[in-house]
Parts: sequence; C-alpha cells; structure tokens
Amino acid sequence: MTYRIALAPAAAQALGGLLNRQLRAALEHRIEALRQDPAEQGLALTSSLRGLYALRTEGGWCRIVYRVRSEQVDVLALHMGTGSAALAERDWLGLARRLFRQRLL
Repeated sequence: MTYRIALAPAAAQALGGLLNRQLRAALEHRIEALRQDPAEQGLALTSSLRGLYALRTEGGWCRIVYRVRSEQVDVLALHMGTGSAALAERDWLGLARRLFRQRLL
C-alpha cells in the first residue's frame, strides 16, 4: 500500500529552512520513503507521544516525527542536530509540548 505524505507547517518550515541543498534533498528522499511501510521504518514512541513514530536519518543529524493514518503519513516535526543526552531529552519534551500546543496530538 502506498501512503500519501502530508507535512505539518512546522515540518515544512524546518525543511524549507535548510540551506544545504544536499541535506534538504537527502531529507526529502527519506520522507518520501515513508510512502511504503511507514510503521515498519520508525520506532514507536511511548508515554505522552504514544501513536507517533520517530525515525533518524542516516548519520543521525535529523529526527523525523510522524503519525500514520489509514492512507496518510503526517510528518509533524523535524528535529535537526545532535547534542548531549540531556539536551536531547529536553528537546523531546519541548517537542511534545509544541505538538500539543499546535493541536497535532
């Protein structure tokens, strides 16, 4: 089954904000790959983010957070960069708050 891809405004803004064309193309390619078996590609999130999936790009420089619906994949957020585990944990909590504020969850 082939899924449609829908980008949330925050994800579209993050993708459009990438100045490096090669990185943007790699990220677009990874998002397009979600058309086939998206639930199998990512890891299911738990706790307050239950029902969402996260997927890292090759090299781990970006995390894609998405939701799978009946015939559509909603890409909700793109988290760029790497850092310490403490910073990553804070970023996840901030991401959860932002998704709730935007009523995407």
